[in-house]
Amino acid sequence: MPATDVIYLDAHATTPLDPAVAAEMDRVRRTAWGNPASQHVIGRRAAGVVEDARSKIAQSLACLPEEVIFTSGATEANNLIIKGLLTPLWRLWRGGRAQCPPHVISTPVEHQSVLDPLRRLQRWG
Repeated sequence: MPATDVIYLDAHATTPLDPAVAAEMDRVRRTAWGNPASQHVIGRRAAGVVEDARSKIAQSLACLPEEVIFTSGATEANNLIIKGLLTPLWRLWRGGRAQCPPHVISTPVEHQSVLDPLRRLQRWG
């Protein structure tokens, strides 16, 4: 059944790929396929593509390019933001430099990648 014959409502983990995105991905796959951490010309070309994307994303979010962090996926991103925000706040409280511990309101319907780090931090006190 062609994708145009259905209404797709299961965007939990994936969605249909926009043709313009597919075309750009194909262009990058063909022209900048190297490891962006490598120092050779192919790696530097790939790094340029990554940094160009970072700048475009930053511009659309009205932030600085160095404030845009790429992660491997939602689990890593959720852990990074939760631990990155709450751990310093918890340390301030434990060190007596905050009047109360960090407080998070969540729901049982959160993704495990949100609930697990919150539970770990909750066990800290």
